[in-house]
Amino acid sequence: MLRDLLAGDGGKEQFRFLYVDLPRRMTYCSINKVASSAWRRVMYLAATPDAPLVEPQSAELEVRMHKWFKGAVEAMTPREKLAALVSGGTVASVVVRDPLERFISGFLNKCVATGTSRAEAHMMHCPVRRRATPAATLDALLAALTAAARRHTTLDSHFLPQHTFCGLRLFASYFRVIKFDDMLAGGEALIAAAPVSANQRTRLYAALRASIAGPKANPTTSLKSEMDALLTRDRVQRIAQLYMEDYRVFGFPLPPLFKADASDPGGL
Repeated sequence: MLRDLLAGDGGKEQFRFLYVDLPRRMTYCSINKVASSAWRRVMYLAATPDAPLVEPQSAELEVRMHKWFKGAVEAMTPREKLAALVSGGTVASVVVRDPLERFISGFLNKCVATGTSRAEAHMMHCPVRRRATPAATLDALLAALTAAARRHTTLDSHFLPQHTFCGLRLFASYFRVIKFDDMLAGGEALIAAAPVSANQRTRLYAALRASIAGPKANPTTSLKSEMDALLTRDRVQRIAQLYMEDYRVFGFPLPPLFKADASDPGGL
């Protein structure tokens, strides 16, 4: 089974983002562009009792969390992670997001926003060369993602379909699936069900509220108004086709595929 999973969509990427915390008997599938930085910090704070709950938001902090998470997920083999998942000995969770919203977030963050520091510039790497306009960059990205999907190759994990992470296409039923728009309530329900001590539960609640409910620095908020003109009918259809299996697996409603083109003043 593991061999078949590794040969499928996502390949080894599937298990590179699966974190298993055996002392607290928790498993977490981290999907890029689905508040993964905040949730990785929750897991870090749970595993590091002496770490401060609140630190100033910065690119450097995100890089530090990335390095911690990379070391943590590489501490176990894919086979060991899969065994922990299917054994039922851990409470497994994953946060998923509307595919169109996730794509927009990834595009703005990686292919439109600009960084002022080296750490920010590193995190804002677009998988295609930035063109003269966001529209031209978007078309180039969609073409590259479509070509990669046809070849069953990975262009950039930030744009991989969510169901290709952590074996979710086959094992979604093993996870507590938390929707992005309901993260705090979903996270609290997850912690309530986790087989942890009273002290660990208190720490997890505090970590969740500090990381998920606290103020966030979102570098793409000011850019979102640009997307209305970019999301033509054709582009929405192409995005939906790329992530059609995510809509099916996680039950998100399809976007309005017949959205009026920006060039059509009358609309539909």
